[in-house]
Amino acid sequence: MASGKKNGRTSRSLFFIGILLSCAAMLGWAGTWEDIQRESAKVKSVSARFSQEKHLQILTKPLVSKGHFYFQAPDLVRWEYASPVKSVLLMRKGNIKRYTLGSRGFVEDSGGAAGAMQIVLQEIIRWNKGQFTGDEYFSAILEGEKEPKIILTPKEKGL
Repeated sequence: MASGKKNGRTSRSLFFIGILLSCAAMLGWAGTWEDIQRESAKVKSVSARFSQEKHLQILTKPLVSKGHFYFQAPDLVRWEYASPVKSVLLMRKGNIKRYTLGSRGFVEDSGGAAGAMQIVLQEIIRWNKGQFTGDEYFSAILEGEKEPKIILTPKEKGL
């Protein structure tokens, strides 16, 4: 049960990071879904720093991770954690690999964490392509005229 809550909170945190990264690139675009998709097609790559905060029951303070996010159209994602633990998630054509820095350098992680990231990374790719409507996991609302804002709401509690 505890690991389910942990994974749910981790996924939720990662989704929100993806939302911020994707939506930040779209500020200033016209306020229609069609305009967003049209303009997204022009984006070839995105690079951003991120700070992720996880609230876990076993910790008194939130765990803060920092790193860099890279996206290259059509489907390359690099999610690099710089602290507190150095690790890299790579996604290419739906295949995910995770590497963690240890005493022998970066070593591929064979655990289930990469599998849990599949949905998150696929969503980030969709968002970077401007694909917000008709989503299986989120409902999307487009608000604002001068500064459009995309609000994504999970369709399931676990997200």
